[in-house]
Amino acid sequence: MRGRAVLFFGKDSEVSETIQVSEGGLMTYTTQRLVKGDLLTVHFSVVGKFLRARAEVLYVLPADLDGRYRVGFRFQSLFDEYRTAIRELIS
Repeated sequence: MRGRAVLFFGKDSEVSETIQVSEGGLMTYTTQRLVKGDLLTVHFSVVGKFLRARAEVLYVLPADLDGRYRVGFRFQSLFDEYRTAIRELIS
């Protein structure tokens, strides 16, 4: 599922491309240099619902030719209704 996500790093933010979303987390592209263990807030939409979650960086893959990193996040907190919306999308 591709879409857009807004990543919030303290006072800074970046609109990024979502590559994958699951009940446990998501993968996005970002130009930010993140490291495993970083915590941030992610806003994205699934089936018309706008979701917000606290997420931890699980891994960062090397930058592509455009200087974008693929980053995997694990949700630290996700409301049950959001989890249900994601489950309905991927099933």
